[in-house]
Amino acid sequence: MPFSNLRKLHFDSLTNYHVRRLILDYVRGGRIGGAADLVRGVTSECILYGQNEDRMMNILDSHDTVRLMTTLRGDRDRFMLAYTLLFILNGLATIYYGGDETGLRGGGRDPDCRRTMPWDEMDQELVRFFRELGSLRGGHYRAARTGILECEERHGVDTILKKSGGDSALRLYVFRSPGGAGVRIQGEPVLWNGAIQDVGGLWKGVASGFVLSAEG
Repeated sequence: MPFSNLRKLHFDSLTNYHVRRLILDYVRGGRIGGAADLVRGVTSECILYGQNEDRMMNILDSHDTVRLMTTLRGDRDRFMLAYTLLFILNGLATIYYGGDETGLRGGGRDPDCRRTMPWDEMDQELVRFFRELGSLRGGHYRAARTGILECEERHGVDTILKKSGGDSALRLYVFRSPGGAGVRIQGEPVLWNGAIQDVGGLWKGVASGFVLSAEG
């Protein structure tokens, strides 16, 4: 960052630990109150950072933190939900190099948080999941890269909607409690985990299971 920009109290980009906290609190059911507070927190960032929001380096872990899979106690459903949220937000979705794409664990102190890539023990399911996220982000759905968030919470399912001009939209359906009546998906399902579609066309899921659909 040029020093002249610092003198003007301007930044080009920042490592976004704030969005990390928002996502972790949501997927763990922590301090914030649900999808509405998650969306409110992200929207506040957009207002604060303005156009620089699209250049923020959004992360879920780094060499200065505990690895995400360790933070979530090995819960793959919550891990995949967290990264799906990261990839549909404005900004630069960042995967911690050498491990998150295969679920590597590690603590918050060196050298445990900097374990090497387990090339001989790659989790192929997670590798495919990250490839699908990358394809979605780089595909023709504009809402995967920029847009405005809304949400709805009803009957144990959170619906996080992201719209980006015209008819481009993403909908992330998050199942907060298992055994519900199910939900009918709008748009084309493009990514899901811990959820299945029944013969009547309704989707049902385990807690923290999700379905991501896209339009436009």
